[in-house]
Amino acid sequence: RVTIGVHADFLFLLLLFLFPITVVAQSLLIYEDSVNRFEIGVPNTWRYGVPKDKSTSFRAVRRATDSTDVVREQFTVNVLYDKPADLETSYKEFMGYISKAPGFRILEQGEKEIHGRKYKWLVETHKYNPGNEDVINYVYFANSGKSLLILTMVTSMQALPKYRELYDKIASTIKY
Repeated sequence: RVTIGVHADFLFLLLLFLFPITVVAQSLLIYEDSVNRFEIGVPNTWRYGVPKDKSTSFRAVRRATDSTDVVREQFTVNVLYDKPADLETSYKEFMGYISKAPGFRILEQGEKEIHGRKYKWLVETHKYNPGNEDVINYVYFANSGKSLLILTMVTSMQALPKYRELYDKIASTIKY
């Protein structure tokens, strides 16, 4: 019995060194928006706030690690008050709008309850200009009956496996 346990432990450690998995683990700070009535976790090393032009309700952007690092990882929260239909109707309208993006494809989608509120979510890709580059949007969508909340987390196709766990962690903190 002891021999099997030692071999299993050795095999596990060997596999970790042969096939390393890179993920991003960060502590999250809780950002609270009392005007739009939501809170969300933000990685403690990211820049965040409300853009001066108020184009979104909130934006967080990963900081570059050095001068060669091209930052694509960011997320926005938009709270919209002009279309407070029920979740199904507003989500269908939202999908009609975003599906017009060049190269739009849904990779995954589903529903999830977070802190007592039902969310629809999807992972989609489309072409982004400039550069005609494929980008990934990981989107959570909810409706309070008075407003819509859209959380959009962005990365590149190549970086999604690295940031997926962090993005799931961010989404799990949202209160709306």
